[in-house]
Amino acid sequence: MGGAFARSDEDPGAVVGECEVPIAFVVSATGGTPQPVTDEDDWATSPDSVALGWTTDGRVAVFLPKGLACGSGSAKPGIYLYSEPGAGELLTQTRQCL
Repeated sequence: MGGAFARSDEDPGAVVGECEVPIAFVVSATGGTPQPVTDEDDWATSPDSVALGWTTDGRVAVFLPKGLACGSGSAKPGIYLYSEPGAGELLTQTRQCL
């Protein structure tokens, strides 16, 4: 697992697959199943995502790139704020990828 940023009830983290595709996850600090921040049932179908940290109001900041060589990307690349898995709000759009 990649680096994680602590919060009292959930930790965002990242997993890099065999093709080194980053996927940001959220998991309760008390245990449970990691869930992609983008909320796919099968994390292997998740778009590329990079956990950046937490905002002061408890949302997780995530970079969704346009897409890397091996992964799938976002139609609107940028930095998103997630209040819960699947509930992302575009903070700022970016041009391409990492």
